[in-house]
Amino acid sequence: MLTFIVENLANIIISAAILGIVVWISTGLIKKRKSGKSIGCSCSHNCASCPSVTLCSQQVKTSQDDGQKASLRA
Repeated sequence: MLTFIVENLANIIISAAILGIVVWISTGLIKKRKSGKSIGCSCSHNCASCPSVTLCSQQVKTSQDDGQKASLRA
């Protein structure tokens, strides 16, 4: 068992580093999502011109829909 670890030490270290980076990015995305910030869109809530309009939060879409309905009523 010890010889296997010694022979593959470089692979083990690289794999651990990649796993650490993936976990770090994932936890950052989860924290950002829980705080209510958008993960995939930085359009400043002007989603009409944003190429990632499907990634915007539901709250932004709802507020925009309400604004459009209000402008149609006027």
